[in-house]
Amino acid sequence: MRDPLRSLSNETVIFMKKHRLVDEHNNAVYPTERFKAIVSEAYNRSDVQTDIIEFIDDLTCLEEEKNAET
Repeated sequence: MRDPLRSLSNETVIFMKKHRLVDEHNNAVYPTERFKAIVSEAYNRSDVQTDIIEFIDDLTCLEEEKNAET
């Protein structure tokens, strides 16, 4: 039986390699300069930071609702 999390991780790495976001050496994955530049640009924009904070807050609320149901 396939592990869905492992499959998702593998597919993510394949996608990132295809778009030159990561390199793989000796069974380790390293971010490329392109990836670092994209992340740096995103984190330096206040609108992106706001969206990230809202996304994390939404995840927290979903987790709290899930815990309240049990």
